[in-house]
Amino acid sequence: NFFKHADNDPDADIDFAPGANDMRLMFVLHGLTELGETLNWTEATYWIRMNIERPGLMKVNIFEGRVPASEIELIRNYSRPRFFETMTNWAAALEGNTAGKAPTR
Repeated sequence: NFFKHADNDPDADIDFAPGANDMRLMFVLHGLTELGETLNWTEATYWIRMNIERPGLMKVNIFEGRVPASEIELIRNYSRPRFFETMTNWAAALEGNTAGKAPTR
């Protein structure tokens, strides 16, 4: 709303918390799944990343019994771009896609 009315008070300030965007995106993705939508590759990769970055964010640990904690800790140190690139290459390899492009599903 601030941005829409900025022409009325161009000297006004807005408190912006970039970290809050992660939570907004997670709520949107959760909402989509609650509506029965399937997350696309980018959305699913973001969901996984947020579960790695903020392990207490979700009620259910999606990695429990599937991925060793030591591996999660290693991955947690990846930058977001490196994580996305690694996930894309991994999924492409699983699909036999040698071009290294994100999966289409």
